[in-house]
Amino acid sequence: MEYPQLTREQKKNCKLSDEKIKQIKELYKQGSSMRALGKQFNISKTTIKYWVNETFKKKDKEKAMKRIAVKRQTTEGKILENTKRASSIKKARQNIEELKTYHKKEKRYDFNQKLSTN
Repeated sequence: MEYPQLTREQKKNCKLSDEKIKQIKELYKQGSSMRALGKQFNISKTTIKYWVNETFKKKDKEKAMKRIAVKRQTTEGKILENTKRASSIKKARQNIEELKTYHKKEKRYDFNQKLSTN
């Protein structure tokens, strides 16, 4: 299923339209400070820096990708741990069953027998 691509104006979480981004870039080139632009457009200085500075934008995207990779590794690690834990529980149950079978053959202890309290 293919979803329609929304423009910045259609996305509800975007505060800036394409026009405003162009305007911010022009004003910054003309000498406006990031703080002043932030106040004018009611956004943070970091958001202004994101749209004005290409290296900052690249670094920000790299950080986001690293966070995603770490989260993915952590999730995979947890899944692996749970799988190992489940397999060791399964092995322990198998060992218990083998012990029960052994003891029944040797008639050492009847696991179905109830303990009597005197």
